[in-house]
Amino acid sequence: MADSIIEQITDNIQTALHGVTTYGGTTTCERERVDGPEINGRFPFVELSGPYGEIETQISDVAIHTLTYIAKYQINVNDRGTSANTEITYVTRNVTADLIKAVNADRTRGGIAQKTIATDYEYGFEQNNQGLLFAIYIVFEVRARLDATDPYQTK
Repeated sequence: MADSIIEQITDNIQTALHGVTTYGGTTTCERERVDGPEINGRFPFVELSGPYGEIETQISDVAIHTLTYIAKYQINVNDRGTSANTEITYVTRNVTADLIKAVNADRTRGGIAQKTIATDYEYGFEQNNQGLLFAIYIVFEVRARLDATDPYQTK
């Protein structure tokens, strides 16, 4: 049995975020885990969370799904040799642009969505078992028209 349309969209975004060349090297992207990501020193690392969905049912069994994803780019802050300019806002602007560009290369997610847009981003620092990490969060929204009675079909 084929995956649902929402799973296909999620897989498409994960694929777009995997292998992006940006600050710190080439990204590895995995989906969110209950016990946290298994980064194992694979920096830069992108963790994809979501989707968080909102459904608006229309006439003729059409359901408009607004799917929200959060892509969290992470890099070890002690990795100072990766760029001549390590100022935080410089890194944030450029990494954000690289990831948005990668995801928006196909805004229809292979023809199964209406559009994909980046709606927000921010940065911060986190402490976990990998040490102190610098993180950039980017929020993406995807709109898709699905069959209201069969989420394996688009409308």
